[in-house]
Amino acid sequence: MIAGARRDPLRTAAFLLPALVAAVLAPLLVREAYRTVTTSTQGRTEPTVPRVARLPDTPTFLLALDDERGRLAAAVLLTVAPGGAGGSVLLVPIATQVTGASGTPERLDAASGAPGPDEVVAATEGLLGVTVSGAARTSPADLAAALADLAPVTVRLEADVTRVGADERETLVAARGERALAAAEVVAVLTAAADESELERLDRSGDVWRALLPVGGRAAGAPAAPAASAPVGGVGGGSGGSAALRRALRALAAGRTVVRRLPVTRVAGDGERYVADPVWTRLLMAEVAPAAVSPAGTGLRLRLLNPSGDEAVAYQAVERALAAGAEVVLVDNTPGAVPATGALTYAAAVGRPAEVAAVANALGSPGVATTDERIDGIDATVTLGQDAVTAARRATTTTSAVIGPSITASGSPGATLGATTSTTTTKKTP
Repeated sequence: MIAGARRDPLRTAAFLLPALVAAVLAPLLVREAYRTVTTSTQGRTEPTVPRVARLPDTPTFLLALDDERGRLAAAVLLTVAPGGAGGSVLLVPIATQVTGASGTPERLDAASGAPGPDEVVAATEGLLGVTVSGAARTSPADLAAALADLAPVTVRLEADVTRVGADERETLVAARGERALAAAEVVAVLTAAADESELERLDRSGDVWRALLPVGGRAAGAPAAPAASAPVGGVGGGSGGSAALRRALRALAAGRTVVRRLPVTRVAGDGERYVADPVWTRLLMAEVAPAAVSPAGTGLRLRLLNPSGDEAVAYQAVERALAAGAEVVLVDNTPGAVPATGALTYAAAVGRPAEVAAVANALGSPGVATTDERIDGIDATVTLGQDAVTAARRATTTTSAVIGPSITASGSPGATLGATTSTTTTKKTP
């Protein structure tokens, strides 16, 4: 090369460009490599974060209905299903024995005390083992106003409906047969009382509620699908309680609603007084209103899955779990595949191995395992298997309530709790 000769600019650029790129990218590449190494999950175990679910939202509303003389005539628990459409109507006999304010046993209508809802709420919550979201004690006129957009309703009455007035004279409320009833006439039938047992009156009331709700669901003024978060709370007999009652009724009318009566048996030789079966009561409440169940003790809070769909199997499991000191909060009788053997899983943070073992032993020693998944308000989940089904069918069971035909808003068949007579079922033992 000749000294002082000019360099080729293209060759100079070709030489310098790669060096410049390397100088710029090197720090970036080093930083990215460091980040990749420090955030890599290969060869390391990620910490397990418990997944927490919540109980299904099942707001409950207690309707305490007075007759024309201001006496408690009916107690009805309205439960809105998760999703805000449809749910459950539970007819509670007012002659059912409850614990009064003085701590002594008395009928629900006697324990209701003053005309406000508070006494009825307290007595009914204690009877059913739940905490209601709202309540109202209404007059016949108040309920007729609340039912205004759900009536008229066509009802078939199996017999004449009569009532005995303050003058002890019996008057006709509605003649037997199929007829259309306006809102005021619906309430008159629901409150009518004559020379008949309360259970007979509740059978008639079930027919009225069954006919009423589908009509409400098709009424022009009823919403097609109330919001799941729509409140149904409110306590009182004034505008607040009436507005909450309307919201609850409209939510029930928008979907499939099951109408049931609390399972009770008559106390012999004590006028008309009934006692509720505590196992059926807990099973029923845990099935239709798990979010309202209020455990009375500190035992393990159980979710019971019964894929057999047989409520007799669920009844025996609930009975055994309660006897072992557990609190049954949720029961799911949705039919599905039944495993050969049962299983009990509980949140690892729960601990309490002695109680877990006691419950497992009471339920036939299902397989026990821990889980990182957790449901707020639930300590353990029990899945009933074929072993539980077989045990239930072999057991000798004496029960004061039987499973009878459903009373549903849609008129579809199914299973419901509560019959008017007692029965004893004896099954073969091995």
